[in-house]
Amino acid sequence: MLNVRKDFPILTKVHNGHQIVYFDNAATTQKPYQVIHAIVDLLEHHNGNPHRGAHVLSIEAGELYDEAREAVRKSQRERREYEKKREECEKIKAECEKIKRNLGRIIRQKSIELINKSFPEIEQEKLAAKIKKLDEVARQDFFIHQDNEGKQY
Repeated sequence: MLNVRKDFPILTKVHNGHQIVYFDNAATTQKPYQVIHAIVDLLEHHNGNPHRGAHVLSIEAGELYDEAREAVRKSQRERREYEKKREECEKIKAECEKIKRNLGRIIRQKSIELINKSFPEIEQEKLAAKIKKLDEVARQDFFIHQDNEGKQY
């Protein structure tokens, strides 16, 4: 688990020999250092009524609010793009897995057909041995692996 406690200055407080824990956020949320510093910077340098006046502080506050809105909009857009790309990658990965599973079956089937056409006089045991060998070569060539129970992965 990430140690987020260090980001919240109030959570360094000790009461009755224990660090405090604060779960109640219905009325008050505790703020991390980053938010506290941003609020202090706003109050010290840019405190004005955004989009409500011609004063330099009001103009600065309005610009900061607009920049913040655009940053949130950009972040949300990037998140949607990331999710879309992740979903596409998952679909491609699933399709590759499906192809990989089917490839072993196709190779075995084609091997049997080819051997039956080429060597109709071969005994079934010899045929099975040749197919097994071809199957092993195909797995190595196409990175198809089997566990002890014969499941491909």
